[in-house]
Amino acid sequence: MLKKVYIIIITSIVLYGCSDSNQMKTLGENEYYIGERLASVSADADSTFWIGGESGKIWHVDGNKVSAYITGTDRIYKIATHPHASGDTTCWLGGRNSGFQKWRLHKGKMRHEQTYGILFKDKEYSAYDFAITPSGIFVATSQGLYLLRSDNSFSLLYPALDSPTAKAGMPHIIYNLCPYGQNYLFAASIDGLLRIDLKSGKISRLHKGEKVQYVTVYGDEVCSLSGKRIYIEDAWGKSIKTIDLPFIPRFYYRVGKVHYILRSHSMVISEDLKHFITIPLRRDFPKGCHNILLPDHRSETSIFITDNAFWRIPFHSGYFNNKGIVVSACANDSEAYYLNSQNEVFRQPVGDSVAVKVYSLPKEEQVTEMAITNNRRLFYVNDRSELRAVDVDGSNLQNEVFSNIRTLYKSEKKVTALHLENVGQEERIYLGVQDGLMIVDGNGTAKSVKGMEDKYITSFFASTGTGGLYIGTMDDGILYADKGQYLTIPGSKNLTFIRDLFVSGGYQPTLTVLTNHTLVTPNRQDTLNLNGYNHLLSIDDSLFYAFPEFGVQKYAIMDGKTKETGYYFKDIQFNSKSSFRIGRTLYLVSEIGVLKMKPGEESMPEYVVFDTDVSSIRSVLIVFLIILALLAIFLWMHLRRKQERKRQIRLRISDLKGRTLGMKKIAALLSEDEQEQIKQLMEDIHTLEVGPEQTSQQISTLSERIMYKNRDMALLLSKMLRKQIGELQHVKAYDCMKMLEDSEAALAQDKVSEIGERVLQNSLWFQQYRNFTDNVRKYKTTVDGCLVIQHVNSMMEHHIEMLGNALRHRHLAEIKADMEKAEADYNHIFTDDALLELTDELHRFAKRVSKLVIDEVSSALLEEITKLEAVAATVPRLEILQLMKRVEAELLQLEIRQQLFEEMERYHRMRNEIVQEYEARGYKRMDVKLEVNISDHTQAVTSKIDKLIIQLYDHFIFTDKEVVEQILNFTNFTNQQARVLALLIANPKVKRILLPGMLGMYGNLNPVISRLVNNKVKPNEDWLRSYIEKHPTSIVAYILRLTE
Repeated sequence: MLKKVYIIIITSIVLYGCSDSNQMKTLGENEYYIGERLASVSADADSTFWIGGESGKIWHVDGNKVSAYITGTDRIYKIATHPHASGDTTCWLGGRNSGFQKWRLHKGKMRHEQTYGILFKDKEYSAYDFAITPSGIFVATSQGLYLLRSDNSFSLLYPALDSPTAKAGMPHIIYNLCPYGQNYLFAASIDGLLRIDLKSGKISRLHKGEKVQYVTVYGDEVCSLSGKRIYIEDAWGKSIKTIDLPFIPRFYYRVGKVHYILRSHSMVISEDLKHFITIPLRRDFPKGCHNILLPDHRSETSIFITDNAFWRIPFHSGYFNNKGIVVSACANDSEAYYLNSQNEVFRQPVGDSVAVKVYSLPKEEQVTEMAITNNRRLFYVNDRSELRAVDVDGSNLQNEVFSNIRTLYKSEKKVTALHLENVGQEERIYLGVQDGLMIVDGNGTAKSVKGMEDKYITSFFASTGTGGLYIGTMDDGILYADKGQYLTIPGSKNLTFIRDLFVSGGYQPTLTVLTNHTLVTPNRQDTLNLNGYNHLLSIDDSLFYAFPEFGVQKYAIMDGKTKETGYYFKDIQFNSKSSFRIGRTLYLVSEIGVLKMKPGEESMPEYVVFDTDVSSIRSVLIVFLIILALLAIFLWMHLRRKQERKRQIRLRISDLKGRTLGMKKIAALLSEDEQEQIKQLMEDIHTLEVGPEQTSQQISTLSERIMYKNRDMALLLSKMLRKQIGELQHVKAYDCMKMLEDSEAALAQDKVSEIGERVLQNSLWFQQYRNFTDNVRKYKTTVDGCLVIQHVNSMMEHHIEMLGNALRHRHLAEIKADMEKAEADYNHIFTDDALLELTDELHRFAKRVSKLVIDEVSSALLEEITKLEAVAATVPRLEILQLMKRVEAELLQLEIRQQLFEEMERYHRMRNEIVQEYEARGYKRMDVKLEVNISDHTQAVTSKIDKLIIQLYDHFIFTDKEVVEQILNFTNFTNQQARVLALLIANPKVKRILLPGMLGMYGNLNPVISRLVNNKVKPNEDWLRSYIEKHPTSIVAYILRLTE
């Protein structure tokens, strides 16, 4: 019970803890790919910057222009330049293992001028950083801090000249430098933080003994990194704040009030250095350099160097306000609505800075357009071109419980634009579809607007002054819709690729149109080149905002001309389609959040805070689970106390059950009376658990009954086991010897459990043995007296033979697979596939019969075969195989008879040839030598005749056993009568004088024929005729011919 309570509590915590697990944050960066390994970034004049490469290549970046130069050195840690009046530029470079260098950039090519050597290392050292000051250039190296003076001397400043570094060239790493105004320079070193007084040259050390990896200055604060700490101090080392982190920071950077702390694979961000969020980096960054992040105030972005590209990270951020990327937004007269990437809908009243979650759309929905009514009904279009609606007028919990999404309309074409119109209490949705215009009311009734079928609609604008609707198209200018009439604005036909428009509401309404390339005001004949702008937001008749790719621009109408009066948030790429205004307040949507501002207050924007901490079905479920868990705990404690009182009695009951376990297994072997007694005993024990309390006397009585029952069962089981031993001694099976040994051992142990277990196992084996023998007998029925046909029952002969021997040499359990194969082959006999093989065999029989001499017997046999073909599918399969076995035997008899006939004729010809040859030599026909000569030359024929006679009787005894044994009374088939009869069956008209020679004999066989006919055939002639009527296919018909 306690385990279940823990599971409930843990599940509740997991459900609650996972509520924001899918909200992935980004830095809002824009990436510019260089394509080579990068190492550092350094600021230059006029908001340009230099990038140092891993292999000595450098790049100058000025806006979108990137120029590359080759130095042929190693990694570049820092770059600084000084332009000359001649147009050349002096370049200072700090490199890996190549020292501090001076270069000249002349006509687009870099020319090396000097590398400054140091003690012991000469030019083979690393210059990690340098700072240009009025006192000279300070250089941070792997061997200490050096100074390049105006006289071009390059000398060691720190450590001192009596240090191991100065005397023996021991390394002393200075990681980076940072000026503090005009008075001080700070250096991060392997042994503390150095402060250099630029006026006096005095060097003091802070945090002695600590490895300070990085130092930077913001205002009057000196920020340094050491181990897992960030020190924030004043210039004299007085602590302002110390931040302990759970990781080692690699870099510290600050923009406004946002702190950026770089770690191995992520950026940690904070606004107060107390609460942090971690954003994973999708690219790695150079680990061996400290100059990897700097501000670009012209573009209002931070430049961040990664392995192969540089990022522009916007100054403005909404990391701590945004709950998922806002993908769409809309507004009514008094509220703003947002949809984030988790498909959560938020509502923000005018005047409030917090948007509260009010609904969640299905996760699979991808919303492309949305609009909201003043009655809080949300309309949206998804990527399947479905127009759907849902009421979101309540709280999140109310909406989740009571609101249902309805599909009002589904377009087969792409939806290009959406506009919501309120006409009194009615709502109408205008949908631009490719190509055409649909109007859908609140009930889902849709109608197509005639005359708009070939127009690609890009935007709508509802005029408050005229009450009409302006419709922008791709290639057909601007249309004005009013009271069901759609008129093209004169002069707008030449405006193509319209993206947005608005109409001022003054005395003389002015139309302003944004196309792909220009901003046009036809009334004032005013045109601006705004290439690639996406959206317009009008504030009043003289003020509007336009959205380029980055930022937002402010335009004012002055002296009849449109002029740009401001460019704001250049670091942010706004979702212009989702941005909107309510009154004079703009709501600007982007990936990093939603900015809320008013004209004239652009420098003081306010981020919209998204509140997801609202009641939902899940939160109600969590509360319910917690209450349920508490109730379960109280219930468990109550039951625990109650169960403790019964524990002793339950233990005794459990003991009774344990003593009867063997009885349950053995009961099936006993008589019905014994089984009934055991069943009653079990039921009596079971009733002990039903009542709340049981007396000790009841348990003692049952214990005594179990003792006597076990004694009686021991005697009975011993008797049963001895009987089984006797049976095993007469079974010839491989398992029997081991079973006999185990049975004798069980008897010797004299334990009821052992004897019972052995009796059970023996009984199980006997059952399996009986099943085995029954199956083998069943399989024999498929071949005994049946015709064996390939692919029907031919495989059963093998199974019968193999199984017959297997039991003596293998365990019965090991034969299971063979039995399964035999059973499968047995079942195959009764399948349609086997029936097809069977009918094919009957076809072959018919063909064989057709090759025989046609007479009444062969005709009857052919008729019999035809009948079998007709009924083969209905007659039981084994029965049909038995009938076919007889048919085959009768067919073989006819074929053998024909072969005998042919061999007899062959003998006759050979004899005549020999006699003629003999007489031609002058010998007498009756000469004994003639018969000997004939016998010698016809030996092969006579041998063949003997074999055919034996084969004939083999089949004859199968088909007509009654005739052979009772009428002909043949005990064997080698006597003269049997052999003569076979020849007469083959050819009743054969010359009798030839018969002895055909049988390889000498003498006269007429007496034998006479006795056969007169004593056996003629006396039974009537019986034989009756037999033939019943068996017209039998060769008995040929025997009756001897009576003719």
